[in-house]
Amino acid sequence: MVVEKLLKAHKEKRAIFGLKEVTHSLVLHDVDELFITPSVEHQTAAKLHRLASLAGAKVTPVESRVEEFSSHLKKPFNISVAAIRKVK
Repeated sequence: MVVEKLLKAHKEKRAIFGLKEVTHSLVLHDVDELFITPSVEHQTAAKLHRLASLAGAKVTPVESRVEEFSSHLKKPFNISVAAIRKVK
């Protein structure tokens, strides 16, 4: 279900991949839903949770490993953090 949501958002040009881009979008309150894999460090995950609560974004933990998550999204690079941008 998580992968389907992100693939749909990617087709709509609303998917955000990567810690730097997701953090920047959270600060701008431009994120609707945040996805975090278990490989994200505890401090980083806590920071993302805090920013998501301030931005009013839903946080969804991803059960699969980074490699599986990336391959399901058909990306050649590892993805540990992803988000879906709000509809404007």
